[in-house]
Amino acid sequence: MAAIVAAPCRRLERETGSALVARTGPRGAFWDEWRDGLRVVRREVPVAVVFGIVAGASVGEGLFAVLLVVWIARVPDGGAAEYGWLMSAQAVGGLIGGARTAAVARVVSLPWLLGLSGIAIGLIDLLIFNDPTVFPGIFPGLILFVVVGLPVSWFFTTQTTLLQQGVSDIDRGRVFGALATTGALMTFLGTFLAGLLGNRIGAVAVLSVHAAGNAAAGLAALQRLAALSIQNATAEV
Repeated sequence: MAAIVAAPCRRLERETGSALVARTGPRGAFWDEWRDGLRVVRREVPVAVVFGIVAGASVGEGLFAVLLVVWIARVPDGGAAEYGWLMSAQAVGGLIGGARTAAVARVVSLPWLLGLSGIAIGLIDLLIFNDPTVFPGIFPGLILFVVVGLPVSWFFTTQTTLLQQGVSDIDRGRVFGALATTGALMTFLGTFLAGLLGNRIGAVAVLSVHAAGNAAAGLAALQRLAALSIQNATAEV
């Protein structure tokens, strides 16, 4: 029955998209769909909070992708091998975190998990980027990269789940499309800022600000989403 009801809706959506492309052209349709997705995001406060966190994290990803290589070369005096070890270590942590996501989500609500994961990522990253000044060598960094892989997996999984839960079926594609487009632009901005600021204030300083920003974003998400959860629970009672 659900398939019978949903089929005309999907057909109507495809026809609407085709009409939009025919009327405005591919480029015009792209901008219209992106704006429609952003309108949905602004309308739903929890979705807007998650969207803002993703946008900020995307800037950080651009910074991280560029300056991590610089940091490895200058601080622990590493090279390609050390870069591969660190990325592999984070992947190991991500696999462990992914395997434990369902168990963790049964104990911690999704808004809390998102906020706490963001805070954990920021604090652990601060240790990673400043640790070699206290404990030289690559080994402490390997351990910390494994550890940070756990909250990283929970952070991104929770983002996706909250967006899926907060958006109706008919708007979900537009919202995720707007998210992907905005995230790509923010990553480009982060890459540009890495090139602009890396040589001026140093890789460690920029990466430390990025890590502190992650922790602050996690704290803000925790405060806002937890408050919304309490309001919704009170309204239901």
